Amino acid sequence: MSIKSDVGDLVKQYKTIDPFILISRLGIGYLETPFDMETLGVTVTSDNHSTITLNQNILTFQKPFIAAHELGHVIEHKGESTTFFREQCFGCNIPRIEAEANKFHLIYYYLS
Repeated sequence: MSIKSDVGDLVKQYKTIDPFILISRLGIGYLETPFDMETLGVTVTSDNHSTITLNQNILTFQKPFIAAHELGHVIEHKGESTTFFREQCFGCNIPRIEAEANKFHLIYYYLS
């Protein structure tokens, strides 16, 4: 499946574009904790259970973007733990999984 169809399927099945509602309905853990400002969010997966943790110090308007990005990791990179280190992830030399999570987020909001 493609990232676009994965996003479309989630939106259609759960009838929401809100990443926080999707995280809850998918049974993904969600936390906020203080990190250094280089770390915006992390996804940790252990024993087939994922938890998304956002930096509690990021601005409120940034949280849905970071949450959707981390949700992209859970959906597209099953079983992998990731850390979203960059304040801006649209530059060069982004690792493949970060680029895929960015694409997930962008399609996610485009379809809304």
